[in-house]
Amino acid sequence: MWQIKNDYLLHNRSLIAYNDATKQFMQQYKFSGDFRLRRVFTSPLVDLIKQMQPDLVIPIPVNEYTWETRGFNQVSGMLGDITVNPLLQTVNQNRHILQSHKKRQERLLTKQPFKLALHAKEEIKHKNIVLVDDVYTTGRTLYHAANLVRQCSPEKLKSITLAR
Repeated sequence: MWQIKNDYLLHNRSLIAYNDATKQFMQQYKFSGDFRLRRVFTSPLVDLIKQMQPDLVIPIPVNEYTWETRGFNQVSGMLGDITVNPLLQTVNQNRHILQSHKKRQERLLTKQPFKLALHAKEEIKHKNIVLVDDVYTTGRTLYHAANLVRQCSPEKLKSITLAR
């Protein structure tokens, strides 16, 4: 397992399996910009997050290019009334190349795309943290985020994805 290189395994739970129907949903929601579809999985996703009793919910951010072209963060959009804390920010590297367009090996070799907000250490220390992303493909995006969050000494760190 490539994740063992990190000397820890990130516990992730996914709501649904990634299959052709999920792929079609994500295409319509993310890439066609049908923001109304965010509500389809909000309730079960929020229920799953609440079961984990987090102190902080941190969604995986989108980069500036994605925000400009799409106009929303697909992860935050699905979280309904969950209070999120945007402690992760993107570093604009190769901003036009979407992770979803990369092959497996390219994803695994991706450099750290995130940085922590200035006040992150105080916010995260000794807290139960849940990272949230839409699709777990290789896990690389979540491990990038987890590597940064772990530097801030959380009590617990887990992740949730809509699909895997």
